[in-house]
Amino acid sequence: MLVVISPESFVANEAATIEALFDAGLDYYHLRKTEESYPYDQLLKELSSSFRKKIRVHGRYQDLQERWGVLEHSKDGEHIHPKENSRSIHSLSQAVELEAAYFLFAPVFSSISKPDHKPAKGLEDLKPLLQTLKEQGKKVLALGGVNFDNAADCMQAGFSGVALKGSFWLQEEKNRLDYFKKVWSIVHKHTY
Repeated sequence: MLVVISPESFVANEAATIEALFDAGLDYYHLRKTEESYPYDQLLKELSSSFRKKIRVHGRYQDLQERWGVLEHSKDGEHIHPKENSRSIHSLSQAVELEAAYFLFAPVFSSISKPDHKPAKGLEDLKPLLQTLKEQGKKVLALGGVNFDNAADCMQAGFSGVALKGSFWLQEEKNRLDYFKKVWSIVHKHTY
């Protein structure tokens, strides 16, 4: 499984980028903006309706779900339609107790977009609990410092997929789709 998380502010050609990513095999796009006045409706209007149902919105934007059919993402402490939502966690033990369509676990490596976010444990330390979660049918995606060079390590450790943010958006716009395709091929090579 492979997801991309939006940058926190406006980015040129975001709708076109999202559509190209879905065409290339993206599973979900996480729309996470910190700007109060971000034009969500404008962006969602530009997307085809088949892609909108693969958009997960972070924050309190339930009205977008009603208008556009997007999905929600829960963060620590939120309990909204748990089996339908994805959910952020910072400890794998949280996934044992909680329900979600899938979990975003961060940080796995030192975060690119949040330099002060550092991992508490290495991949080897995470393997046993990742295996237990997989046996329980729970999907956990690696987030935080994930890039082309370490995506295979994440999959081999037992993650169900990866989430890209900083490593994707730091690419030049013309190179982003190729970068995504390279990571996609790594993730799908290790999916079992």
